[in-house]
Amino acid sequence: MIKENDLNFLPVFCDMTSDPGAYTLLVTSASNNWNAKDVTFRNVEKPSLGNDYSILGVADQIRDLSAAKSFKYRLEANSRGTWGGIWEAPIDYT
Repeated sequence: MIKENDLNFLPVFCDMTSDPGAYTLLVTSASNNWNAKDVTFRNVEKPSLGNDYSILGVADQIRDLSAAKSFKYRLEANSRGTWGGIWEAPIDYT
């Protein structure tokens, strides 16, 4: 089991071809059953667009791996494409 304080290996959901592609999924909220701790880490071993999931707590570290001038990330709520989407931010955004 991956522990929050040992995230050297972390499975992530990335899409390189659709919606318009090349993003990392940071949060999916499929339910309204969240607490403050869940916002940063939830089901980190099971990236999913259809189930509750969050790796928001390591978003800056993921961003720092990029050599680009911007990065794309996805947030989803309720169901795919309902409340959420893909955003692009400058690389210095935190």
